[in-house]
Amino acid sequence: MWSNIKDYWKILSVMSFFKMVICPAIAYLVSVLLHLSNLETFALVLMAAVPSPKTAYILAEEYNFEPELMAGHIALTTVIGVATIFGLILFASSVDPTLFKALAG
Repeated sequence: MWSNIKDYWKILSVMSFFKMVICPAIAYLVSVLLHLSNLETFALVLMAAVPSPKTAYILAEEYNFEPELMAGHIALTTVIGVATIFGLILFASSVDPTLFKALAG
């Protein structure tokens, strides 16, 4: 599997960049256009920033559509997701310190 990830490195980088950076940015723009609250914006951006689901691999395997590529994408977005989600939480708490008090109850 790791040799296949090396073969797919460029496409994996583009796919992961799109999933972990572009999708949350689009979600943020949508929340601005819809005038969502800080809490709703955070929830929308966070949902867009989570790693790709394992079901994507199951579908790729089932339909024989580059399952190695999808496995690499899921692995890479999971690793990147740790830093991305942590960064989003830090950023959101610095922008609106009351945000997590609202989440706590």
